[in-house]
Amino acid sequence: MTESNSGAPKSYAIIAMDDADSIRASTSETDSIRIKLLGGSELRCKEFGLNGETVTVKLGTASRIEVRWDQIESITFAQ
Repeated sequence: MTESNSGAPKSYAIIAMDDADSIRASTSETDSIRIKLLGGSELRCKEFGLNGETVTVKLGTASRIEVRWDQIESITFAQ
């Protein structure tokens, strides 16, 4: 983890090109949890976990990403 000039921590990940196709936000209607991020992005998932200062979002069967709480605008549960 590195710090930017503003002092806010920023996280970076290195992803192999072979893995890039399997890492994407779901658009399935069965994914009923929607996590709206600051800046307008949205993640859809069926499952997420709470880990102190981060939320681990499960995307697909093997992909997970961590999002800091301060980057989340809202979490909604559709039916």
